[in-house]
Parts: sequence; C-alpha cells; structure tokens
Amino acid sequence: MARAMPELGLGSPTLDGKRLLPVAPYHDLSTWHRINRLNSAQALSELHQTEREARYPRRVAAMRSIIMNREGHRLAAAVESAKVALTHDEGATIDFEGDEVALALPVTRAQLAAAILRTVDRIMATIAATLALAGTGATHIETLILTGGSTQIPAIMMRLRAAFPTARFVETDAFGSVGLGLALDAARKFG
Repeated sequence: MARAMPELGLGSPTLDGKRLLPVAPYHDLSTWHRINRLNSAQALSELHQTEREARYPRRVAAMRSIIMNREGHRLAAAVESAKVALTHDEGATIDFEGDEVALALPVTRAQLAAAILRTVDRIMATIAATLALAGTGATHIETLILTGGSTQIPAIMMRLRAAFPTARFVETDAFGSVGLGLALDAARKFG
C-alpha cells in the first residue's frame, strides 16, 4: 500500500482537487485473497470512471491494466519479494513487469518499518493483552518460538526483543510451521 499503490493512483486527488480517489480498490489489489474481486465488470467500470475523474489518469490506467490483464497476484508477489529481501538488506526494489505496466520501485527497510508501524503496534498490544489475560509479565516468558514470515521482519523482531529482553528466541520453519498448525487445527475441527 505504502510504496506500490501510490504509483497506481492511491492518495492522489480528483481532477477538481476536492477529494482523494477511492481507496477500496487499492486495498483489494494489495490483499492477496481480494485481488480477484477486482476482475468483475462493475469493478473495472468503476476504475474506468475513477480514471476519468483522476488528476493523474495514467496512474489509474496502469492499475486498470494490471487488473484487466489479471496481473494483480504477480504485483503482490513482486511486493512480497521486496519485503522478503528487506529482512536481510537495507534496500530492495519492487520489480514488476506486466503486459503494459512496468514498475521498478526502490524501497528501504526504514520505509517498510514506517509502513507497518500501526500493525506492529497492534501486534504488541495483542501480546500485552494476552500476557495480562494469562496473569503474567514479559519477564516471566523464558522462550519465544518464532513462527510465520512476519517474525523475519526486523522491525517486528526489534519490538519483540525489547518487550521480552530475557527470553530465548527459537527460530523454527517459519512458513512450514504455520501450515502445520493450520492442518492440525483443521484435523481437530473436521477430522
């Protein structure tokens, strides 16, 4: 949302400058399981109307092209690839090559940290609420088992290490463990 979507019109004004373009299609395009919702005739018609009303119609035309060519998941994968690169590097590039649209957007680890700050704050608030519900404090946690791709993001790891300074951090198969957990939960519910 923070880096790729502005190139496609997010946050830009209408031609008359009275309002910003609608954000819903940008949220859909940046949310893996919602991308296909944009392939409907109604969504494409609304984007065409937005393009006519936009101060920067070429940006919206680029977004419409990505959707019409069913390249939304490829764009999401390009963004994800850059995010993964930022776990090890201070900078990366969102490289997307579509049929009619090409993007090469530099992004830094600091930009990623700023973009996810509210999400990280919510994660930390959920952890604090969980500890309170359990009647314990962070200093009583001896081990944290890291699972899921988000535990690889430096901004999240810094906050976790600050919140649990005495805990031992154990890395697991960050991605496989999520799948295994979902499979075990499904077996318990439906097996």
